[in-house]
Amino acid sequence: MKLIFGEMMKLSPISSFVFAAVLAGGTLAAATAQADNLQTQGHQNYWVVQDLSPNGNNAAANNGAALNAPPPASSNLSTYPYDPRLDPQKAPYVTPRARDLKASNKVITLGTPTGFEIGAQLSSYRYQEHLVADQELMHISGPSFGVTFDGNKSYANGFFWGGDFRVAYGKHDYTGGDVDLNTGIVTPSKHPGENDWLVETRLLGGHDFIFDNAFGSNANFSLAPYAGLGFRYLYNDGRGTDDLGVKGYSRTSHYFYLPVGITPRFRVTDLSRISLNMEYDQLIYGYQVSFLGDTIPGATEVNNTQHDGYGIRGSLMYEWPKWSMGPFFNYWNINQSESACNNVGCGWIEPHNQTIEYGVQAKYRF
Repeated sequence: MKLIFGEMMKLSPISSFVFAAVLAGGTLAAATAQADNLQTQGHQNYWVVQDLSPNGNNAAANNGAALNAPPPASSNLSTYPYDPRLDPQKAPYVTPRARDLKASNKVITLGTPTGFEIGAQLSSYRYQEHLVADQELMHISGPSFGVTFDGNKSYANGFFWGGDFRVAYGKHDYTGGDVDLNTGIVTPSKHPGENDWLVETRLLGGHDFIFDNAFGSNANFSLAPYAGLGFRYLYNDGRGTDDLGVKGYSRTSHYFYLPVGITPRFRVTDLSRISLNMEYDQLIYGYQVSFLGDTIPGATEVNNTQHDGYGIRGSLMYEWPKWSMGPFFNYWNINQSESACNNVGCGWIEPHNQTIEYGVQAKYRF
């Protein structure tokens, strides 16, 4: 193949240098719109370009027939090796994810955006325990306020990785009963204003699948499945005395779990989208530490291990390039722990328990 440029008159040294520099740079700034007319004759491609020099011969450009046939054998046009990088008909294939990233300065991306987010949450929190199915032993409930921090890195091939961090605090009320260790009798009691701190962090990785013009319309959407590793820590400060004058104790909860989820995204306008997140969390290992010395003088803490449980979480966010907001929920269901001993005795357990949290959140991306 050859690239054959329209005939040129002799150029000055400066003009020749400028044209050579333009050509070497991979552009055809000296070409007119005629550069799009790539003609095929047999097995040879001709790209005819108009000479724009002041004294140039524009006959090829002015004669339409010249653009539709190879130049005559007597032509003294210069020839150059064919370079597919200069051929507008040979543009490289661009993946939907790459197009999505390139367009993100004009429309909101459908993929997982690279960057950081900081957010605030307001939620209703409830923790409850059961010794027998559907028979509540106690619960702790009240409002919580949280702060979140997320970070993600996305690539043109669709893969992404990132992490998130969350801290939440609430002053919650305990409603349950005091157990007489000698008789086993339970007396209802209340202890308002217990301090609860929740810290959670996760490392995640996944892939964005971008679907253009889905369902034969202009609707665009994406799916982002992901998986990772998470850790959840809770500190419940139950110290002090309840309304019966009985002392309480503090405890900590630790969950290591595997999150597996998917986030469908739908573009609403050029600058907004809806993100629906659904996630399942499989407990790998959990343990509870109860500081019974807060209520029984001289007692050591009790460590209960947990191996069976799961969590479910989700959110529905309306997102703009910088801001997003919407509802969210978190749910945990952990089965009864193994029994444990301390210096007081054996048989201490952590009952089957559930945590239910739901609220609203707002985030800012930077």
